[in-house]
Amino acid sequence: MKKWIFILALGTVMGNNANAQRIQVGPEIGINFNKFHEDGPGRSADYDMRTGLKIGGIVDIGFSRNVSFQPGLFYSSKGASYDYTDIYTQGGITYYEDGKTKIKANYLEIPMNIQFKFGYPRRARFFIGGGPYLAFAIGGEVETKYTRSYRAGGETIYFKDKDSYDLEIGDDPHYDDIKRSDLGLNLNAGVMMPRGFFLRANAGIGLANVSPDDNYDTKNLGFSLTAGFLFGR
Repeated sequence: MKKWIFILALGTVMGNNANAQRIQVGPEIGINFNKFHEDGPGRSADYDMRTGLKIGGIVDIGFSRNVSFQPGLFYSSKGASYDYTDIYTQGGITYYEDGKTKIKANYLEIPMNIQFKFGYPRRARFFIGGGPYLAFAIGGEVETKYTRSYRAGGETIYFKDKDSYDLEIGDDPHYDDIKRSDLGLNLNAGVMMPRGFFLRANAGIGLANVSPDDNYDTKNLGFSLTAGFLFGR
């Protein structure tokens, strides 16, 4: 289904390119604020948000003065974080551990938005839009920082440490951390200045389960704030 969505969008661009009144291209850069929403056996949980870089470029293909098709390609760093508390006994000693785990999941993301613009081209214009996105995980990291304490000799001993490992990508529920592909919906709004500079706020709603374990349904949720510039005739 993902391949058909991409082929349909590509065909739309090629079919209308000859009739496009205006074609512009340009870079776009900003910050992601992303988290996971997870449904599992007997529970539903929202992770904490994590910030990450979003950078790439777009093509704006105008069908009219007020409507355009706007595909793009971005490096998009998503993920989530969560705090935890653990108590365990090892070697006859009881340990108390408080920590924070950050999951960084880096994607190549392809948005395919239809944009609606309001106002006059020679003035500041507002726009809204939306459409599907495809994303492919290309790497990441899981990092945990923690404080551990235990009682010894009548006093409490504290120490801090951290662990990290590369995010494993794939469909194996016993080995991998996240699936390779994601599919979702973008909704965005912003303002376009007369000379091509623009600001955009975008909400990304994941529709696909990115957990390799089918017992859990984990989806990307987040928003981004970006700035960009469009060049062209």
